[in-house]
Amino acid sequence: MTENVFVYGTLLKGQANHHLLRGARFLGSGRAEGLALYAVTSYYPGAVPEDGGVVLGEVYAVTTGLLSLLDDLEDNGKLYRREKRCVFLEDGTVTEAWVYIWCRQVQPEQKIPLSAQPWRSGCRGTAQSEKKVKEQSCLAGETLSGKTDANATG
Repeated sequence: MTENVFVYGTLLKGQANHHLLRGARFLGSGRAEGLALYAVTSYYPGAVPEDGGVVLGEVYAVTTGLLSLLDDLEDNGKLYRREKRCVFLEDGTVTEAWVYIWCRQVQPEQKIPLSAQPWRSGCRGTAQSEKKVKEQSCLAGETLSGKTDANATG
């Protein structure tokens, strides 16, 4: 049996924990609405419920065994809690997926604006440093899928 999971941090393609999704089926890039993304530590973000918020990420079909491994990684029930959300994929389809929601407090200055998403390790996407992120070209020219405009068709 498989379950869909929406990832928005270190599990994204090209990030530190993406290797854990080896064998999972990539369903597409998409967005989860009603959530906002925060730089909760220097190393990973957290999504929290917020009216009007949007978090960009990727959806994967994973086995229940892999989902259990992800629960361990995300410290499900302590740092994050896993809940089902509707996710809107780039191809226009809507799917239900598990999303890890940050359980702790956040500060307004930690918010990562939509223009600085999807999250990338080493990029600071908070409102205070959004300009610096763009200057560093961490996200400049990327589409929702993380491809640059020059190769977005491939």
